[in-house]
Amino acid sequence: MSKVTYLIGAGASYHSIPLVNSLNEKIYSLINSILAHTFKEEKITDKDLSLNGNIAELKDKLKNELDWMQKELGDNTIDSLAKQLNDLDKRELLKTLKAILSAYIVYEHFNTQTTELTQANRNLDPRYIDFFTKISRKEDYVRINKNISIISWNYDLQFERIYYKYYPDFDVTGLSELLNNYPPLNIDYNIDYTKFKLIRLNGLAGSVIDFRQKKFFSLISDFEITDLENSYKIFLKIYSFLNNLSPYQTSGLRFAFEQNFEWYNPLSIAENFLPGTETLIIIGYSFPDFNRELDSKLIKSMKNLRKIYVQDYKSIFNRIEEIIDFESQLKPKMIHLEDFKSFYTTPLNFNT
Repeated sequence: MSKVTYLIGAGASYHSIPLVNSLNEKIYSLINSILAHTFKEEKITDKDLSLNGNIAELKDKLKNELDWMQKELGDNTIDSLAKQLNDLDKRELLKTLKAILSAYIVYEHFNTQTTELTQANRNLDPRYIDFFTKISRKEDYVRINKNISIISWNYDLQFERIYYKYYPDFDVTGLSELLNNYPPLNIDYNIDYTKFKLIRLNGLAGSVIDFRQKKFFSLISDFEITDLENSYKIFLKIYSFLNNLSPYQTSGLRFAFEQNFEWYNPLSIAENFLPGTETLIIIGYSFPDFNRELDSKLIKSMKNLRKIYVQDYKSIFNRIEEIIDFESQLKPKMIHLEDFKSFYTTPLNFNT
């Protein structure tokens, strides 16, 4: 059975999470809405996170950081600013930026607003529902076909969100285990290379890395949606926690250009199974320049690659050969897919 690897970027979630060209304004708009909102309580608490914050003080801090963020970003992207702060070793400012970004991404998974399909503000991109039904079958649980692997540049929780529709009694850690996710949210769980695999190159929003325990843990337990005020509180909880980490902790949203740890290296995990890939399906990924070296390394490691499907704009399709030098291996057949209404899937055998 042919081994299929998906390489996905922001375009694979754009019905839920805004694309980079509108992300800044969406974040600014949400923060201003939170600042203008009159909360019923003065405190924001969470026993599980040992969190007890004053909302007025959080608003003041958030307002100052919004002013800083708007000034620093200008017309640049958040990823570009993060890369600059990382290169300049400005750790505190990078922590602040990632706290806001992580809180925003999680907030969108609790957002109850609905708009036109081509816009954001849906807590789950509807294409994931169609995709999941095509690539999964009921075993002990509903599981994704073992011949599929997904390499994701996204730090959102769309895969957990779709699994939550099937298993609403599971917490986020349990959903992560069903996904055979890396980085895992369970210290006792090791990735199983014989099953479906989801590798996140930029870590995961709404999570924390604990150096002492050498693990990731989630700052949210489920995706239960109540009302707008509680959605705002979810943003503030994550923002507050990630801004006040101990010296032994850091954000689980970890850009691929940041230094990895000895025990955390998503690229090395991916390289353990990518050589078996025969079909690569690229969805919604623009191949930004600062990921070029890693992208080239990932695709070149697919020694048995026969076909590449690119479900994106023609300009992205044309850029693939600029990034990957196929001279050292048999050049795969390139197929351009222009229908964005659903994720492309190849025929799958669930018996092998």
